[in-house]
Amino acid sequence: PTPVPPTVPTIVTPADQSIVQTKQPEIVGAAQAGSTVTLLVDGQAQATAVTDDNGAYTIPTAIAIGDGSHTLTVSASAQGLTSASSTGTRITVDTIGPTVDERRTYALYSILSPDTFDVVVTSTNDATNVHCTCGGVTTSLTKDGNAFHGQLRLDQRTSSTGVLGLTISDVA
Repeated sequence: PTPVPPTVPTIVTPADQSIVQTKQPEIVGAAQAGSTVTLLVDGQAQATAVTDDNGAYTIPTAIAIGDGSHTLTVSASAQGLTSASSTGTRITVDTIGPTVDERRTYALYSILSPDTFDVVVTSTNDATNVHCTCGGVTTSLTKDGNAFHGQLRLDQRTSSTGVLGLTISDVA
């Protein structure tokens, strides 16, 4: 019998069109059992892994992928033959948090309650899902152009000056 190349492998995670917040995402997928899977990032080979008896593989990315959009593909090799490449999985690497214009974010006392604060954060980059945390309370902020706003309700008064120490994060 003439040897045939392995079947085309797949990438299960990360999902196509996903945003990852690490420069070294773990790639998980399926291929022919016992084959060697090669990961290509934007057409350049980056890492390999051998599938287990069930055809599952996990590839920890050995080289950091820069922030921005990238296409991942995989191919499988066995018995000296290589499969066709998988369909491209497009990901966006976003490890840069939102840029806050000031080191301290001002929260205005709200008319709703002395413990409810209106929070406004201005971003100068591509932040999409901004959360703020203060006093153990986290809230999502609503995007409006380059600004994000929302209300943070605190159970205990944490500021008498109107200036809150907030932790700001951009989460996928």
